[in-house]
Amino acid sequence: MMFTARFANPKLKSGELLAVPICLWTPRWPVKYETTKPLRSLAPKQSYIRAPREEYTKLYLDGLAALGVDYIHCLFEALPQERPVALLCYEDLRKPELWCHRRLFADWWLSETGEEIPELKEEPLQAPMF
Repeated sequence: MMFTARFANPKLKSGELLAVPICLWTPRWPVKYETTKPLRSLAPKQSYIRAPREEYTKLYLDGLAALGVDYIHCLFEALPQERPVALLCYEDLRKPELWCHRRLFADWWLSETGEEIPELKEEPLQAPMF
């Protein structure tokens, strides 16, 4: 089983998931769990990381297509297999205005393989108290 999640998802602290960064940079703050070496080939490229969403999406998906399902499957096969995997980046997708490449990857993977990669659930954001 595989999930996507943000580095700050509290469920990662349990150690029940294999935490696999798929971003260019890993957190500069100490996370409370172990991570594997980043799978940077699944990260967006620095050349378009600040591009408008439409351009970013196209370039990112083109990059995944160039890698191909077989290559990416080999990346996953090389990971330790004792626990479910969580593919990590930074964005807090509980905020409706945010989006990220981890979900672009999950959607692409579903369309290419039929395998769903759900987002690891989190508690909803609390409304501010006034």
